[in-house]
Amino acid sequence: MRLAISFCVIAFLAAPVFGQVEPYNPYAPVVDDKPPVAADGKLHWPSFFKSSDLQMRFQSLLAVDACQGTNKSITTPVIANRVVIDTMPEGTASGRIVGIGKGTLDILEGDGQKRIIVLHPKGVSRVALSGEVAAETLRPGLVVRFTGAIDEKGNGVEKLDSLEVITLDEKFQPREVHPGKLTSITAQVVSLRRGLLQLKLATGAITKARFILTDDAIAHLNMKEPTLAAVGDQLLAKGHVYTNTAGKVTERLVFASDVTIQKPDAKPINEEATPGVKVAGN
Repeated sequence: MRLAISFCVIAFLAAPVFGQVEPYNPYAPVVDDKPPVAADGKLHWPSFFKSSDLQMRFQSLLAVDACQGTNKSITTPVIANRVVIDTMPEGTASGRIVGIGKGTLDILEGDGQKRIIVLHPKGVSRVALSGEVAAETLRPGLVVRFTGAIDEKGNGVEKLDSLEVITLDEKFQPREVHPGKLTSITAQVVSLRRGLLQLKLATGAITKARFILTDDAIAHLNMKEPTLAAVGDQLLAKGHVYTNTAGKVTERLVFASDVTIQKPDAKPINEEATPGVKVAGN
């Protein structure tokens, strides 16, 4: 069974006035004032613990005041359990997605070994997801863009056979949709049942729209999030590479700063497009 991936931050206590040094407290909270993304675009990661079980056991000792952080038989394993991700070597890994977890993507590389791609807990890993899926797989909350027209009641004038699924950026400005006018529509999916796509418009007098999809309608993905990633997709990741041997099963990890995901029907990912040292076999 895979060990749970645990992010946390621990630190040494600062020396107080008069120069007296406090004993190391492995449980002391610390304010990590570094932004998750530096000015140069490099990601800052919180600390990673090789064994979350070990960390939880020591946290429980603190909770019942059973440890003051002075016993080396306790503090030494705690210190050794912590890994500073930012100092790890960087590389790339690629393969087919075989599993999807909370904040992780498991891939099977060309050499037959599995690697865990870890996304930043602050959601700042740069993700690009492309390819095509059947429009009937759209789910509530997704944002779609297409060219179409609605009537005065918000009903689509014609059926949709193609649309694009996108991720909005901070600069996006919603555009009002006027009845009877063919225009670019960007809206959020509310529901999709039996080919009837119900949408929420961000601005204007008409805030709800309904379109009927054709039986073979296609959704083209142009997303910056892995929401529609699926088993079988091809993935290329760049980030800090680490092999965790603390558990019963060795874990081969990439703490990813950049992730490219493509559906099987898309062209193969060009690994040379992402700089870094390939880590297959590490």
